[in-house]
Amino acid sequence: MTAIVAFKSELNNDDPETATRMSEILGIDPTEWRIVFRGTIRGKSQILHYFDLVMESETNKALAPILFLRSTDENKASKIMLHKVKSDDVSANLSYVLTDFPMEPKDRILSEMSHLKVINVGQFQNGRLISDRFHNAFYDVTETVRRNANDEIFSEKPKIFRRKNRDRTKIIQDVLESVLYMKSASITQLIYKCNLNYKSAKNLLNEMISKDLLKIVEYSSIGKRYEMTDRGRKMLERLQFYINL
Repeated sequence: MTAIVAFKSELNNDDPETATRMSEILGIDPTEWRIVFRGTIRGKSQILHYFDLVMESETNKALAPILFLRSTDENKASKIMLHKVKSDDVSANLSYVLTDFPMEPKDRILSEMSHLKVINVGQFQNGRLISDRFHNAFYDVTETVRRNANDEIFSEKPKIFRRKNRDRTKIIQDVLESVLYMKSASITQLIYKCNLNYKSAKNLLNEMISKDLLKIVEYSSIGKRYEMTDRGRKMLERLQFYINL
């Protein structure tokens, strides 16, 4: 049974050119690994983790999550350690960090200490991973520079990896930290504090309650509040430990 519970596309079938190129970069046999784009895996903590790419062995179901780290990303060390936390929680056999830039020594050392394999894809065809479809999903594309009313020049922005959505694990950490800071919080406070809309906040809080990370407490004076459980506190401590290394 596969450990991947959802994904946006399977590169082996939907984008074989990119799958082949990824296999070359990672040094794997493409016939032995399934490569999915934006894969979701449920960890031992029962939290759903989202990864840029996930490789899954067709023979022994070994997992290898992949993080794309761009040159313009802030808090690179935090992103590396969060990837480490998620990889450990899904019992990954291997874990990769792909960059479009040469890593600073401190970040490379951190990755190596965390047993993450770092590969600079910028060394391969100027960072392109062959497929325009895949390339445009992660990179900024073009901007138009108008020379005059009758003439236009199209110049390409620097190719940098990008992700549109905040990582779900980071949102869970934000919620736990907010509840810890306020001791108890209403859904309205969490919506503003964690930058969520009502529907996504409600769904996430219900899931965190079902996983025993949060609990609901009714107060006669202020109504329903969310408080942290012992399991939620342990999860937050684990996330903060890795990110603050």
